[in-house]
Amino acid sequence: EQVACTRWEFVVEDFYDTPTPSDARYGLCHTREGATLFVETEGHLSLESLSSASTALLDLEVVRSGEENAALSRARSASPAPAYVRSGAPLYRVAAVIEGAPPKPQAPRSASDERDLITIRMVYTDESPTYCDESCVRQGMWGSAAHGDCVYIYGYTVCGSVDGGFQESSYGKMSWPEASGTVISVDMGKPAPTNSCTVHTEMALADQRAVDLGLATPSSYTHREYFVPQKFGTCTWGGYAVVGCAEPGTSFSGGACWSMIRDAYPTTRLHEFGHNIGLLHAGLPPGSAAEEYGDDSSLMGSARAWKGFNAPHRFQLGWLDEGHVATVGASGLFTLRPVHDTPSTLGSRSGVYFSCPTCISGYSGSQIWISFRDGSGYDADLPSDLKNRVYVHVRKLSSDGTAYGTKLWASPLAEGGSHMLTETGHAVRVCYISGGEAVVAVTQGSANIKDPMGHAYSLCTENPAPPSSPPPPPLPRCKCTSTESPTSGGVAVGGKIGCEDHLGDGQPFCYVVNPGCEGATPSGVYQGAEWIFCDANISPPPSPPPSPPPSPPPSPPAIDLITSVSSMFQSCL
Repeated sequence: EQVACTRWEFVVEDFYDTPTPSDARYGLCHTREGATLFVETEGHLSLESLSSASTALLDLEVVRSGEENAALSRARSASPAPAYVRSGAPLYRVAAVIEGAPPKPQAPRSASDERDLITIRMVYTDESPTYCDESCVRQGMWGSAAHGDCVYIYGYTVCGSVDGGFQESSYGKMSWPEASGTVISVDMGKPAPTNSCTVHTEMALADQRAVDLGLATPSSYTHREYFVPQKFGTCTWGGYAVVGCAEPGTSFSGGACWSMIRDAYPTTRLHEFGHNIGLLHAGLPPGSAAEEYGDDSSLMGSARAWKGFNAPHRFQLGWLDEGHVATVGASGLFTLRPVHDTPSTLGSRSGVYFSCPTCISGYSGSQIWISFRDGSGYDADLPSDLKNRVYVHVRKLSSDGTAYGTKLWASPLAEGGSHMLTETGHAVRVCYISGGEAVVAVTQGSANIKDPMGHAYSLCTENPAPPSSPPPPPLPRCKCTSTESPTSGGVAVGGKIGCEDHLGDGQPFCYVVNPGCEGATPSGVYQGAEWIFCDANISPPPSPPPSPPPSPPPSPPAIDLITSVSSMFQSCL
């Protein structure tokens, strides 16, 4: 059966909250009659590479009927299942692509890629997204440390936002200004769905209700984001989004993108927006238990803590370009700057890559990427074994260069760590990590290099780390004086510069001006002043001179032994 898709979308359902996170990928063919057909894309790279929001003429055949999917949904009631299974809709297979739309027209890349967004909280008569109110939505999207409304995840150290994450990973090239964003709660006027996962019907209703209630016109925004209740029919995904609807450097129009959210993690939103701008998942090598999502260093994995996008994804999006990275010939020594740092065409590079046509079967355009993450910025919440590490990724590419996500190909390498790439014969060794940069040797086996790992080791030995600078001398301990005149905001503290019991609590203290010393504490009363207790910082008073020893008692008078004996004798007579 030939079907004309007036709008084609390639979509991903993300099943995060399962013992082994997984996904479902398929196409949506929207017809001029208003129907939405679910189309299997597995094994059809040409379909996955079709631009979302484009048109296509397809020859389709049924894989599973709606009745079969409904029965499958009942059988898998406690397991993740795609929306077409949960909805009891038929699934089609592509027998032939009769006509696919040409690639999207390219748009000039600008220094500033500003995105507009509407977020719709879908409020039903019996269910609503209570896990995140409008304030939560705004804080997660635009909160900042400066305003005290950013978001911590798991109580870790990074306080961030979706917009902040995009700005940092893109080096300021992509932003989502709050002035271009709208957050609304839409009264859906009915109960939430219960026995199906009719997401597209519900999205269309939310858009229409927003217009009817005079709240907004969702189709005028590039990105439409929907927060749904956690009890949302039989849906089991945590996030759901269309892929590649608004890739950087392409032309796109209002209403091009949508994503759906079922949890309060801002990083789930970053992940789904990542799909919108063309990214697929960051996983582990084929056959791994966590193959699809297992790269915990990337936002396109399933770990929810704050972090940045990985180097190959930044390159795909144009945030890094050829001038910021290096390509590997047979061998070489490369200095890598942290991916977090602003890229430069001079000095150290933000990444190194080379071809790997045999890394992943069926993806002959793939590349090996080597990069360095130091744990700065949004990466500060990465686990310790992922900081100050060199990363080896495979960027999964088809023969025509279409990107299909990344794979973390080896455990991140610490200083002195190494990895042998059997697929290409390259050896990778981290010579040293110093001064905020990593120096890496990459060599390839050849007729002249029989032992590539040994050669990499030799390159490292010939290029040792520079000697480290001696640590600065310790600061002297702060001491009280009675000659300084502390000020606070230009106002003299006055009268509290000596070692006195100023608070009447028996603990004398003094203020220290511009201490340049160690041990003082910032004052909670006087801005810019610091103080220390006196008892441990002043010399004890001089001891008095020792007293002379006491005089000995007078000696008793001497006794005349002869006289005494004579007297005793006379007494006896």
